[in-house]
Amino acid sequence: MRLKKGDVVYYCKQNGHRYRVGIGIVDEQYFDEVRLDFITTAENRRINGVPLNEFESETHWKKLPKGWSYDTDLVHMTWDEYPQEMRDLSFKNPDNIKLGLEKGYLVYSKDKFWGNVEAEITKDGYRIVKKYPMWVMHSDSVTIPVSKCYSTWDEAEAEVNANIAEFERQASLSDYDWSVEQIDKTLNRARVFLHDSQVDQIREYLLSLPNVEDIETRIYMDQFQWKYWKNKKWNNVNV
Repeated sequence: MRLKKGDVVYYCKQNGHRYRVGIGIVDEQYFDEVRLDFITTAENRRINGVPLNEFESETHWKKLPKGWSYDTDLVHMTWDEYPQEMRDLSFKNPDNIKLGLEKGYLVYSKDKFWGNVEAEITKDGYRIVKKYPMWVMHSDSVTIPVSKCYSTWDEAEAEVNANIAEFERQASLSDYDWSVEQIDKTLNRARVFLHDSQVDQIREYLLSLPNVEDIETRIYMDQFQWKYWKNKKWNNVNV
């Protein structure tokens, strides 16, 4: 699949343990991976009546207003209403996304200010400044495999739903069945250096042990190992 700069791409986006459909604009493709720029709604905030895009951090200090207290609203933020045409756009249609970018309803995330506007107060007075809090992490792009890029919303949503279905399937398993699945995953990786008959022997042995639901397995230096998760020592399985 060959993508070109400016293409609208849908993909399965993960935030923590939640999945949803993500949207990106192709910036560059590197062999089997592609870098996508994020888009977002255009800025609609105003600071004391001034559009945020036009507001610059104040450099001069001003006197605090009479009657000032910590509850005084020095930074009055309002939000302009987006035009109806923008609110009617469906992001499920890539042509609408391109239209939104052309008309300025949508912008690249990297071009939008994501920090705070706050009053800086010292013994010299106060001023209103734009700030990026040190603890805020914000990403304007993502690099994902080309195989995970979709040209339609429905394709990306199908992957989202498949991931959710897998979570639901796992939740429905008993502790025993879950443990057996994890054992089988490790055994499948061990097939690189073990014969099928050896894999079958190890599986039979592990499933014959008491408290299978408490068993952990791993591969360590071409050696299949197991232990109960409460223990520290790993045991080799020799076949």
